[in-house]
Amino acid sequence: MPPPELFKISKASTQNTNSRKKETRPDRAGYTAEAVPFFADPFTLRESPMGTSTLSSDQLDRIEILKMQLAQVYPDKIMEMLSGFSRDTYPEQEILIWEHITKAYLTIEEVEFAGDHLRHEAFNLLLMRSWAPLTDVLNSFRLQHLTRKSAKRLLKSYELKPLPILVHSRPKPFVLKTATP
Repeated sequence: MPPPELFKISKASTQNTNSRKKETRPDRAGYTAEAVPFFADPFTLRESPMGTSTLSSDQLDRIEILKMQLAQVYPDKIMEMLSGFSRDTYPEQEILIWEHITKAYLTIEEVEFAGDHLRHEAFNLLLMRSWAPLTDVLNSFRLQHLTRKSAKRLLKSYELKPLPILVHSRPKPFVLKTATP
């Protein structure tokens, strides 16, 4: 499998988060719809440390169900992707997003002739849909196995508003350089 391409990341507007949860998350409070999108190389991003949040037994059960439902997509990667919920500052929102991705993905699972390539494409479309509007996904994703009409139908089955990925940058530590004689 080729390495992932660069993907578009933008700062979220608070109106997008209100549809998912009534409270405003502190990490999204200062962002507006006018924020400038930028591109980031996913290989240069660092994850938060494990244990950033403590998961409840209910959340752990929901994550296990997600793992079982999505195990056919990318058997090796899905466990790794879903095991990172304790890295999230707000795991409940991330679990909710993954539950909606899974719910929409299961519509593809009902199609008997859906091969692995079609399933992978459907999953990638839904993953992208979780952070981008439907029209942006359709315009930027090169479909190989789904028709535009079926891709649009699949993307409409994702019920949440898109929540763009936030990247928090940390200032580089100040290093005093001394002149060498």
